Amino acid sequence: MSISVYGESPLKKGFEAFLKASKLPDHNCAVIFADKSSGEDVLKLIEALSVVHDRILAVCDYFDCEGADPEAAARLHAVIGTVKAFARSKGIRINLLRYGATDKAHLPDAVALERSAEPWEIFEPILFFAGDGCDFMTGQIIDVNGGIIY
Repeated sequence: MSISVYGESPLKKGFEAFLKASKLPDHNCAVIFADKSSGEDVLKLIEALSVVHDRILAVCDYFDCEGADPEAAARLHAVIGTVKAFARSKGIRINLLRYGATDKAHLPDAVALERSAEPWEIFEPILFFAGDGCDFMTGQIIDVNGGIIY
C-alpha cells in the first residue's frame, strides 16, 4: 500500500523525502497539505480521494490558519467542517493535523516547549495517522504545536 501526497506546503518536499526513508503502513492513505487551499478545493479533493483511499489526513499550518488573517481562519474552519462532515457521513477515517511553528522566526511567545518544531516532529504523527494506531479515530483535530498556551 502507499501514502499519496497532495496540496502545497513548505513541509511537503521534506515529507516526501521522509516517506522514502520510512516503513510505510499497510493502508492506502492520502495526505493533503491544505495550508493555502480553500475549503472548497479541499472538499473536492477529499471527495475524489475518498473513493480510492481508506484514510485521509488533512495537514495545515496552525499559525497560518489561526493568525490575524480572517481569510486564513475561514480556510481552516472550512477544512475542519469538511473533515468532520466526511467522517460522519462517509464512514471513512479522515482527520486533521494542525502543526505549529517550524522556524524560530514564527515562534509565538506562548508555546510550552519554548521552541519551534523540527520537521520530523510533524512527519512522525502524520505516519501514525496513516497506520494502524488510529483505526478507531475519525473526524478528529490533532494539534502538533509544542503546547500552545492560550
